[in-house]
Amino acid sequence: MGDQPLLDPSSVEFRIGVAWRELRRGAVAQAVRNRLYGDVLEPAQLDALDVLDERGGRCRMSELADALRVDASTMTRTAGRLVRAGYVRRVKLADDGRVVILELTRKGRVLLQQLQQRRIDMLFDVLADMSGPERAQLADLLERLVAGLDRYADGDRAAASAGR
Repeated sequence: MGDQPLLDPSSVEFRIGVAWRELRRGAVAQAVRNRLYGDVLEPAQLDALDVLDERGGRCRMSELADALRVDASTMTRTAGRLVRAGYVRRVKLADDGRVVILELTRKGRVLLQQLQQRRIDMLFDVLADMSGPERAQLADLLERLVAGLDRYADGDRAAASAGR
C-alpha cells in the first residue's frame, strides 16, 4: 500500500477523510443532484455547460475535453447529448473544418442560469450557520484543496503533499 501509516480516528486528517467520504457518498451526492438538477442534466453535461459559460459561451471541443479532464470520445458523447437537447450547437471553423467549436444556445444559457440560481440558493441554505469570515476561510481552503487535487491528478504527488 502507501507510505503513510493508518490514521488515528481523532486526527484532523481522519476527520477530513470522513468528511471527504460523506461528500462523495453516492446516496447523499445523488440526493443533492436530484434536488438541484432533477432529471434535466447529468453532472458531466452541467460541467460542460459551466466551462462553456466560463469561456464566453464558445470553446473548441478539444479544449473543453482538456478542461474537464476527459478523453475526446467522452467529450463527443457528452456534446452529442447536449446538442440533441438543444443546449449547445456544433460550429465548424470556416478556415479549418476539422476543428469543432461548441457554442451555448439561448436554451442552454437559460437552463444554465436557472441551475446556477438553484446552486446559489442551496449554498446559502447549507452555509446559513457560518459567518462571513468562516465562509471566506472555507472558500480559501476549498480552492487550495482543488489545486492540490489538480496537482495530484496530474501525477505530481510530491507537490500535492508538500504542505504536510
